[in-house]
Amino acid sequence: MKSIADVIEFNKQDPESRMKFGQAELEKAHGLTDDPADPRYVEHRETDVRQSTAEGIDAVMGAHKLDALLFQDNHGASMPAKAGYPSITVPAGYTGTGMPVGVTFSGLAWSEAKLISLAYAYEQATKKRIAPIFE
Repeated sequence: MKSIADVIEFNKQDPESRMKFGQAELEKAHGLTDDPADPRYVEHRETDVRQSTAEGIDAVMGAHKLDALLFQDNHGASMPAKAGYPSITVPAGYTGTGMPVGVTFSGLAWSEAKLISLAYAYEQATKKRIAPIFE
């Protein structure tokens, strides 16, 4: 496989076993350009940045005087990522089956020091991290 087109064609050879959920997203991606100067891309990127910064995180954190946003695991961290804003994930415990879970602290631009401080304080207060055992 060397391209999305190769994957699409491969899937079409055996749709029953290879396309349980279809491949609409692959086909949509295949139709996109990889040119960063493409006007559609530029418009969509500008919209993403505006909605995730000034109309999103900046607005919510400012209105509620927040130091950070907190997400389970890394759910919700895509908006800060689109904005180019920092996030840090730390251990928060384990599921009933022993799978690790975490919490993600996300903040405004240039708030790395604050996030590290909050994450460290959370880790020290909860003591949820269990060091791995290597045999």
